[in-house]
Amino acid sequence: MYVLLVFPMRKHVLKFAFLQIFDVSEWDAMLLKYVVPKLGATLRDDFRVNPRDQEMQPLEQVMQWSDIIRPSIFSQILETEFFPKWLDVLHIWLIQPRVSFEEVAQWYSFWKGVFPENVQNMSGVNRGFTRGLQLMNTAIELGPEAPARLPRPDLHGLIVSERKNPFHCQLTSTAAPLTRPAARSLSARSASRIAYSRVRTRNRCSPATRRNSRASSAR
Repeated sequence: MYVLLVFPMRKHVLKFAFLQIFDVSEWDAMLLKYVVPKLGATLRDDFRVNPRDQEMQPLEQVMQWSDIIRPSIFSQILETEFFPKWLDVLHIWLIQPRVSFEEVAQWYSFWKGVFPENVQNMSGVNRGFTRGLQLMNTAIELGPEAPARLPRPDLHGLIVSERKNPFHCQLTSTAAPLTRPAARSLSARSASRIAYSRVRTRNRCSPATRRNSRASSAR
């Protein structure tokens, strides 16, 4: 099983070879015992969410196993080890006094694009991105009061998932400190028109925007 971790690009061939020797239940048991804890530790110890200088290699290594490990287990790995970090950084960004919601929408869409469609459809991944979108929309509704009133992400569901997780990964939050996001991080992928238009529409309708619009009209 060590060979599976060292040569991930050959995992499909090795899976076929292993299934000639072991049945499906034994294969799953080996993945849970040897591979799944390693993937969880990779995200927990080696991966940081850092818009200033994003390093993708640890996540890419984990994503190579998305079609090998059962979706329910792979979803738990991401929900437990990726999304707490990602939501922490999103919250820090949204409470900046001069936050650009257009940049936040592009960053959100960049991260959705990182995940293949089959991974996006996993329940835990879908929940994580939904919580992020809800956090963005709440910040827009709060307007200038967001830095003081925007609540931190509710990670209760992630903690519950972690306690039920068969590989018992420890839930930690080790997001890199955030100052000002670099433009190169946002341009790695084109922004999603759906997320972008939703945020801009709500931004135009925010109380602060309406007040500024009325003030400009009066002048």
